Amino acid sequence: MTSPALTDTDAPSRARLWVLVAVIAVAVGAVAFFLWFQPKWRMWCHGANKAEFREKILKEQDPGIVATMEDVMRDADQSDAVRVALADLLIQKNRLSIVEAALTDPRLDVRVVALVALSKQPYFRKQFVDAESYGVRSTIAEWLAAPDARNRGQAPGLAYFVYPTAGAAPEAVVKGVRAMLEGDTVAKDPGARAAAAATLSGWQDCGAAPTLLARAKSDPEAFARLRTVQATVQLFESKACEAALPEAAVVEAVLGAIDWPGEGDLNRAVRMGGVSIVARHPTWGAARADVLRKRVADDATHEAERGSTFDALVAMADGATIDAIPRWLHSPAGAMRRQAATALFGKPPAPITEAAAESMVVGYFMEEPGDGAYSYTVRVAYSTVRAKAGEWVGMPEKFRKERGNVAILSKPLDAIFKTGSFEGVTRAGLSEAVWRWLAAHQQLAPEAIDAAWKARGEFWAKARAGDLAGAKAVLAPRLAAERDLWAYESGYLAAKGG
Repeated sequence: MTSPALTDTDAPSRARLWVLVAVIAVAVGAVAFFLWFQPKWRMWCHGANKAEFREKILKEQDPGIVATMEDVMRDADQSDAVRVALADLLIQKNRLSIVEAALTDPRLDVRVVALVALSKQPYFRKQFVDAESYGVRSTIAEWLAAPDARNRGQAPGLAYFVYPTAGAAPEAVVKGVRAMLEGDTVAKDPGARAAAAATLSGWQDCGAAPTLLARAKSDPEAFARLRTVQATVQLFESKACEAALPEAAVVEAVLGAIDWPGEGDLNRAVRMGGVSIVARHPTWGAARADVLRKRVADDATHEAERGSTFDALVAMADGATIDAIPRWLHSPAGAMRRQAATALFGKPPAPITEAAAESMVVGYFMEEPGDGAYSYTVRVAYSTVRAKAGEWVGMPEKFRKERGNVAILSKPLDAIFKTGSFEGVTRAGLSEAVWRWLAAHQQLAPEAIDAAWKARGEFWAKARAGDLAGAKAVLAPRLAAERDLWAYESGYLAAKGG
């Protein structure tokens, strides 16, 4: 007996059954896709260059995350920072083999990611550069030859690491680095141009000297201009390419850096880079001496730029600047007081005598706040006294013969400067002991030191009260025989117009 045919009334049941089956299939597929795609892991990997997500990735114990990390690391749509961060994390999670494999991938962008990450490892040269099977040298050459390659700014630095000596790099690699500063192939990123300039200078590449010089005079971006000027001067100083780098042309590039306009850290850095070069080559700044003096005199000049410019002028033996050192020791700007004192710590610039410099350094030590922003300079001033006296003058006996490293006295000096005393030694007592040492060191007769100390007290009492005429009257009779001893006080009167 056969079953009767299904009647038409059964059709809706069959439809519902098929719908149910389809819903279950979709649900199962969605679950499978979710398990494979792991949106949480992908979100972390897309932010792998951020500390929050790096921490999450490192703490994740499920090995399934590794496939997601590799997938995103290879994704050309992700930023270079994200991709390199993932390569770094794979190494940290003991998946070095994945990054090693990427180093021989057919795609240049994948190899570059692996190369950048692996180059940070201490075993990079021995395990990867020297092993020809990884093709590190050929990857670098291909990377440099591709103007649109990713992460191109890191290529010159890695090329220099692989070929660290002059003449070691193949011509193709050298040309690839040169191309980053030339014509249609010039790197758009200022950091890449800066890296190329540094590498060519390190290689002492005379073939690149004209290009370096041109870029040192014309690069429109602050960071690239700074580094290219520095690289050009470094190559000039090496004397490897004297014919290709005339001194007058190099000086012109340095003066261009001094003239660089604008505010902000990078713009200031270009000018500061220029004056730091002048500090090494004092004659180069002669044509800008007046400009540099005005920058130092301008209270609106940032203290870092003001200080480096001051140092350059001192190195240039600029008479107006050196004559002003005693006055700068009494500037309202602590940074300039520090610069003036620092200029006196070694051999004082002529025509300042050694005795006058001693007076000014001791005065700075006595009057400058010992717990302020420039407290370290105050301590260095004290160490210069230690160097000449052979002991830490005024300290408790057990400390006096300690070595001449100011860090050794950090505990007692902290206490004296911050709380007022240490084992019975006060700031005032320490200052008096140091000044009395100075007077004896400068051959003042023992019986005259008490009178001189009293006169100093009278001078500063009147000076601090605003009685400049009275202070000047106290000082006047002592200057004939003891001029150098009173250089610090004379500077105060000059600074105040007395």
